[in-house]
Amino acid sequence: MEKRIYNLDNVKVILILLVIIGHTLLNSYGDDGIEYIRFICRCFTMPLFTFISGYLTKKEQAFWKNVKYLLYPCLLFTVVNDILQMLVTPNYVFSWKQPGFAMWYLLALFIYRVLFLIY
Repeated sequence: MEKRIYNLDNVKVILILLVIIGHTLLNSYGDDGIEYIRFICRCFTMPLFTFISGYLTKKEQAFWKNVKYLLYPCLLFTVVNDILQMLVTPNYVFSWKQPGFAMWYLLALFIYRVLFLIY
């Protein structure tokens, strides 16, 4: 069994906090200082988070385990999100091309892991 790298967990926690800060500053247009902070928070956080997740995914994993832990939650929460959006937003347009809410990350990680199994 491989030793866990706790420093990567610490970096992921900091990145998650920066994503939260960046999202809370979305409606702060006009103030140059806050826009700079928002730009810094949103510039590198998700690419670095994705890179770390990809690095931690380097060992092979079973296809059905990925379906169970990544694809099923992605589909479930996308359907729940779409149903709630249809109830709340009168002009909501349903699209299978775009996963709901933040489920794009689970879908991207699933695709990465499935392609990783091929090699």
